[in-house]
Amino acid sequence: MYPCFLTNKQPVVITALAFFFCIYNGALQAFSVLGYYDETVELSKQYNLYGLILFAVGMIGNMHSDYYIISLKRKHKGYQIPKQGLFLWVSAPNYLCEIIEWFGYVIFMKFSIASIAFWTYTVSNIGPRAFQNHRWYQNTFKDDYPKNRKALIPYVL
Repeated sequence: MYPCFLTNKQPVVITALAFFFCIYNGALQAFSVLGYYDETVELSKQYNLYGLILFAVGMIGNMHSDYYIISLKRKHKGYQIPKQGLFLWVSAPNYLCEIIEWFGYVIFMKFSIASIAFWTYTVSNIGPRAFQNHRWYQNTFKDDYPKNRKALIPYVL
């Protein structure tokens, strides 16, 4: 969601690679949803509901965190230290919530190989970005950035 609010231009190569990944991943997920793969774990139907709830909670948290950081930047005409919500515990709650969101999808899809592959890709892509963002905040706001705030997982990482 965050890139939709940016005004700076992205290189064509990055945009093209992202586009092709989304096409490939979308097709893979669609085939999995439609049942062309028979590699799911047998779970009771309540897990579908749990997965859907976890997906929704993660998505709402992701969108809320993105909106907050964008509005903070616009309001102050530059970067500020976020001081609300999950930002009290982690530097990248939008990434944490996205990881939660897609894990909810994994549960909803009964741990299909396609859903696990996408979740793994998501974690391996945005996990390092969370640590990079955390270091950037620490370097940019050296003395003012909260010392106990973690990068991605509250109280842990």
